[in-house]
Amino acid sequence: MDIFRHPFVATCSESYRQLSGRADQDLRPITRSRIDRHLARCPACRQIFERVTRTMEALRGMSATEHPSIANTVADRIRHDHPSYGDAP
Repeated sequence: MDIFRHPFVATCSESYRQLSGRADQDLRPITRSRIDRHLARCPACRQIFERVTRTMEALRGMSATEHPSIANTVADRIRHDHPSYGDAP
């Protein structure tokens, strides 16, 4: 396991699992430091992290009245794509 070879730097796998927590600044300081060190060294993970951060910022900027819930959106799409869905046979 890489944690024993590089105890102060997270792996790609560990970083990937922690990206949303890092974007929310919701990690313990030691975990955040490990993720930050990895992101400084790994362009692929850094690019994913930047996408996650932009997505989360965009979602925070949305108001509930401007954008219906995901459940309503999915239900509307099902009704549109399958007009007979839910009809009795």
